[in-house]
Amino acid sequence: MSSSNSDSSSEDDLTSSVPSSRQIVQSPLSFVTNVLAAEETEESVMFPAVKRSNRILLKEPSKRDMIIYKRYVNFERRSNPQYDPDIHIVMTVSSAFTIDSTVDVIPPTVTKTSKEIYQNYIQKNSGRVTVPAASLALYKKYVNFNQLQH
Repeated sequence: MSSSNSDSSSEDDLTSSVPSSRQIVQSPLSFVTNVLAAEETEESVMFPAVKRSNRILLKEPSKRDMIIYKRYVNFERRSNPQYDPDIHIVMTVSSAFTIDSTVDVIPPTVTKTSKEIYQNYIQKNSGRVTVPAASLALYKKYVNFNQLQH
């Protein structure tokens, strides 16, 4: 028999004492969640006046939140001049607005109704008020009706 077979420890004992690269490492967030969710410890028995009624329950972030977080981390890495990426990414602006310059600007499209509303606003502000004929006729009819009653 070889010396390895004569050892009294089993193969399971040997493998469990040696750290494996395949062991699952608990995330810090999970660790804190487990600690906070644990039952009262011996310290709380020593200090019964201190109660943990206002503790914050932490949980793993949602998949959507992690995607957003990773997106912004990657954005920060690529915008950092000290970061030397393996691949080069070309970022483009996706916007509803056109890309204008100080030399060539495309004016926005304004409807005829909007222009009329703006012109009326300007005239009212400068004291030149134009009232539609139908409104003047209605006003004269109202004034004449009130004069007849007195």
